[in-house]
Amino acid sequence: MQTLNLEQLKAATLAGGVTGITLRGDGAAFVVSVQTQRGEAIMVTSRQQPRRFADPRKALQVLRGIG
Repeated sequence: MQTLNLEQLKAATLAGGVTGITLRGDGAAFVVSVQTQRGEAIMVTSRQQPRRFADPRKALQVLRGIG
């Protein structure tokens, strides 16, 4: 499975490479799953760990900022 950090996700979105985004529950947190033209990817931190959101509203704010 591919990984995308915030900057890579922004670039992929601007280039038209993102076909869909899903906010998945993972234990007590939420993880952003990204569907790209090359397959599925997970949004990660700069340390390559899955970006986990305790509040889904915060995840939606971050995604809204991307476009």
